[in-house]
Amino acid sequence: MEYFETKTTINMATFRELRKHSVPRGGKIYLAISLAIGLVCVIGLIQGSINGNIHQESGSATIMGFTAVIALVVTPAVFLIRLNSDNKLYLARIQESTGTASFDVVTSFTEDNIKLHNLNSGGTVYMDYDVIVRFAETENLYVLYTKKSQFVLADKIKLIQEQKSEEFLHFIKDKCKNLK
Repeated sequence: MEYFETKTTINMATFRELRKHSVPRGGKIYLAISLAIGLVCVIGLIQGSINGNIHQESGSATIMGFTAVIALVVTPAVFLIRLNSDNKLYLARIQESTGTASFDVVTSFTEDNIKLHNLNSGGTVYMDYDVIVRFAETENLYVLYTKKSQFVLADKIKLIQEQKSEEFLHFIKDKCKNLK
């Protein structure tokens, strides 16, 4: 028995909507450490200029300034460029195998598992609720992530229109025991 069923189109707009939620946990830690290092360098530079000893240690000031720029600007920019290029690669692979840069998926949430049916290829995949570890909500979608950052999409707008959104959220919390 299917409790909830939605249809979603996966394309570049979908990846853009998921962008801020698609950063793996390790990537978030990497960015946080980079930003912390950059802030420490900036604080050191400010403190040195206030104390007036920045001129005496111009070599260390140059190194701290260079490190701050790399940590605060370059590293996050490279990370975001990489994330965007990964999304483009996923879509290129989809286009290579299906002939189009988008595909439609019907997602069915049943008593025992989640059924993903690709309407373009006809392929069907079943996913156990136990593999879902993270939940996110965007403007148009509910997103369920696995530990390896695979995702399942549910059309939030359709569920709201059918007045099933709250029921769906309770269902997911009940079924996905590993949600954090």
